Amino acid sequence: MDKKQLVKIISEHDVFSDLNKTELETLEKIVEFVSVEKDEILFTVGNRPNFLYFVKKGSLTLFFPNNDFVHLEEGEMIGELGLLNGDFRLGTLRAQEESNLIRVCGTKLFQTDFIAPSTSIKIIRKLGKRVTNYFRSSQDISSSEMIVSGESDSVEFKSTLRMNTHTNKKDKNIEFAILKTIVAFLNTEGGHLFVGVNDEGEALGLEIDKFANHDKLMLHFTNLVKNKIGSLYLKYIHTSIELFEGKEIFRIDCLPASHPAYLLDDNDDFFFIRTGPATTKLRTSKIYDYILDRFESKLITVRKEEEHSD
Repeated sequence: MDKKQLVKIISEHDVFSDLNKTELETLEKIVEFVSVEKDEILFTVGNRPNFLYFVKKGSLTLFFPNNDFVHLEEGEMIGELGLLNGDFRLGTLRAQEESNLIRVCGTKLFQTDFIAPSTSIKIIRKLGKRVTNYFRSSQDISSSEMIVSGESDSVEFKSTLRMNTHTNKKDKNIEFAILKTIVAFLNTEGGHLFVGVNDEGEALGLEIDKFANHDKLMLHFTNLVKNKIGSLYLKYIHTSIELFEGKEIFRIDCLPASHPAYLLDDNDDFFFIRTGPATTKLRTSKIYDYILDRFESKLITVRKEEEHSD
């Protein structure tokens, strides 16, 4: 793909949408096509922020050190936080699947030999606006904000990880309820699960589960995922212990998985999805159509495009 085509593609993005034809033509000097493999890391915390990345095909995830993450799909751009900072990246960017990217050289963006200062200023203003909007949205999705807003298609509360609050005993059904919510998030659009919070959004804390320490809790949870869902899905799941209303709670963030997730229980496999604020088990007759639509539609589109080009 030549650079004129690359510029034409990114010109529809908000960052470049105000540039005129002449200004867009100058971008040909600083763009290039990049193909990356699944799980390939494009940059990590501490790397020099030299590029912006536009997702032409595929999906990426930016992981922050505090366990937050940003999931990127086709048509989205990442890298402005580091680029405006100028010294280091704020997270780790990983490809969730084989992806095609358009890379914009940030260092040349500030060099008059490549881009006129008036053009650079237009782009930088847009980048600055995106950074401001990002921090506003980050505040909006803090744990306390999500909990106060209540359960939804992407937020769910669980009082405990393993203990039945009525019998005060360990209960496999409680663990199953946790895991089926995670599987549903993986199979749908991702989501956030808060353990130690009751249905009314009140903090109960983690003491009820009677773990000796946080490490024991984390290890128990990790083993549950490995044994009942699969180690392959751990990369889509991120956990942290946080304070809410003066009590410690367990936050579980789930990315949408790139392939179907099943929950193993008593030698049977169960397939769950989110339907509004509920977790729903799909009937066997419905699973194939759902997987075809949710996981394979992109692959079918790509195959059709390849057949057409041949």
